[in-house]
Amino acid sequence: MDIYDYLKSERLKRNISIRKFAKLCNISNSAMADYENKRLTPSIKSLLKISEALNIDIFNILKNTTYLDDIYNM
Repeated sequence: MDIYDYLKSERLKRNISIRKFAKLCNISNSAMADYENKRLTPSIKSLLKISEALNIDIFNILKNTTYLDDIYNM
């Protein structure tokens, strides 16, 4: 699964609005929307904030998504 779909599915599992999710992650609403709409790839720094907000180890996110492959192939 790509990082974009993963983030959206994790947010929806928790039944949180995109605005609330962005606030929990200390990321702008527009950046979070851009991540979910595949217009922007989150940086590692942003991914760390997201993993902390979701209470998911960043290594699990990296293992369960194509994030590293996508970054490597840019």
